[in-house]
Amino acid sequence: MVLDPSRDPAAAALTGRLAHRGSADDPIRPPAARIVTQTTEGSTVPAYATEIAVRWSDMDVFGHVNNARIVTLLEEARTELLFTAGAQVGAVDLARGVVVARLSVRYRRPLVYSGTPAALRVWMSELRAASFDLDYEVRDGRSGEVAATARTQLVPYELAAARPRRITDLERAFLEGHRGTERSVPDA
Repeated sequence: MVLDPSRDPAAAALTGRLAHRGSADDPIRPPAARIVTQTTEGSTVPAYATEIAVRWSDMDVFGHVNNARIVTLLEEARTELLFTAGAQVGAVDLARGVVVARLSVRYRRPLVYSGTPAALRVWMSELRAASFDLDYEVRDGRSGEVAATARTQLVPYELAAARPRRITDLERAFLEGHRGTERSVPDA
């Protein structure tokens, strides 16, 4: 199944949002993400990696990226993984409805605007019948230092029925392909 922007509002919104993705030569709008297998501690985790531009307006009065903007960076990386990469393998229902049930962020060092995109990695750390956890690592694009780690618990959701739903076999296989063993943030 392929997302059809002419018949699916979620696909239309996603297509419009991702249309800005540029080329490798464009530092402000880098190309689509890639899959990597190296994490900070050197263990093998099939993480989804992307670079997301940090905007000057993301900074706050304290001279670093505001904590709420870090959460926005997480959302952008998560959206690319679940909606774009998921759609490429036919797991399109995640783009039609998934809600954040829990969010935990550990801020490790300030992230500042440098003209270099932040480097984000996302991997699935826990999979249940009707929810899953994604863990994140946010790195300063220039120094490579870890600025934040995070975890979200996500629940697939049927918008029309206004209720949670179970994870499909296709979604489970897709998420298992991004399973890591590390937990970026201790359980809250």
